[in-house]
Amino acid sequence: MKLKTALVILAAAFIMTGCAKKTYESGSGAVEAKESAAAAEASGGELNETETKVELTEEELNEFTEKFATGGEYFGFLLPEYRSPEEIKWDRVIAYKWNQVISYRSEGVNEEDLSDEEKREFYGGNYPHWFWDDSVVRKSDLKEYIKKHTGLDYCPEPEDVPLWKYNEKYDSFLISAKLWENGSPLYSGKFVSGTREGDLYELRFRPDNEGWLKALYAKDRIITFVKSGDDLIIKSNIFAKDEQSDQTSEKEFALYDELIQEVGEVIKYARAHEEYELPAGISDLFYRRYYLEDEALGYCEKDIDDDGVCELFIGSLDQYENYPPSFCGAIYDMFTVKDGELFHVISAYSERDRYYLCENGVIENESSNSAADSLWFFYRLNSGKLDFIEGLYTIGGMDSDGNWISSTYYKNDSAEQEVTDPNVELYSFDSLDFAKYKYREIDFTPFGE
Repeated sequence: MKLKTALVILAAAFIMTGCAKKTYESGSGAVEAKESAAAAEASGGELNETETKVELTEEELNEFTEKFATGGEYFGFLLPEYRSPEEIKWDRVIAYKWNQVISYRSEGVNEEDLSDEEKREFYGGNYPHWFWDDSVVRKSDLKEYIKKHTGLDYCPEPEDVPLWKYNEKYDSFLISAKLWENGSPLYSGKFVSGTREGDLYELRFRPDNEGWLKALYAKDRIITFVKSGDDLIIKSNIFAKDEQSDQTSEKEFALYDELIQEVGEVIKYARAHEEYELPAGISDLFYRRYYLEDEALGYCEKDIDDDGVCELFIGSLDQYENYPPSFCGAIYDMFTVKDGELFHVISAYSERDRYYLCENGVIENESSNSAADSLWFFYRLNSGKLDFIEGLYTIGGMDSDGNWISSTYYKNDSAEQEVTDPNVELYSFDSLDFAKYKYREIDFTPFGE
């Protein structure tokens, strides 16, 4: 019996321009009244002068929190900033658990699953992939969804959503559910205040930043919408200004510098104390004491796709056995910048999941969920997201006679097939055409220097 599966870890993020030190203006003089006025202006609706603005009760705020927070249908509308529905970046809004609403996956999510032909078209095979988060969204369903939640008679074209993969044959998009904010203070946030004036609502959403690295704190959101029965018609979502930053008047600071400094302090503290609690926002490997004590950890800013924008890498300076001399260390975390905010592109979740840098901006991922199931995949950073190129994976198990079998499969972005050549093996650059991927040394700077 053949067992097949695939693990494709996709993460993506938008990127700002400029590879030198990335700075942004933190704002000046903004207060909640101004934020509220800006949100009201952005809502674009005229109110009946006889309507009275009413403060929402705690119960009402909790009801809206259920609609927007983790797992809520409207969660994605909190992610990008926009002053009107026309400004919404749909490949950021439709990024998390929206598959409950308008998408189809390989098996068992919707009443209408994909046909075998569609599975082969989108996933390269008929088998469900137990780690596969990618979902298929038909343009017709997407247009209906946008109309329902914004009132716009609109559907994005492929060039409008560069983080999605368009399939012309089925007029559908293949979208990763692991885009931005994968592990974010927004997930467990809540609405803390709000008003309604007729059917127009204006609420303040506060992310749960407790326990996160300060450099990764998310800003409050001022979101406005019209309530129509059980549906919400979204009007705007404006990021609140940082009050403390406002008081410093036009303060500028390097986005990566704050994160580098904070991670360095965390490592120093953890190495000096037997008991410690690490903040969220960095790889789980930092929670393992033997990594903190025995590995030299460092950081590096490097533009790997030659677009003038640097990425931030955090990883190991140590040389590993059986790797070429030019290779130095593994990547545990990778960040990029968009709209003055840091975004987590990749993060190693265990010692069995690591990333390495290759030539031409290629990122290699070596991962395993058991002694039998492993992968060796290659990605290319493109427009702020990781595009899967190709790779190998193995899957093992018992056949019907009780014998242990292990099979190797080759996969690219459109198909997969079993590899029967006994000379092909994972992590061997002599296999197939993988010699074109050469390790590229990362010049990590040790934390504290």
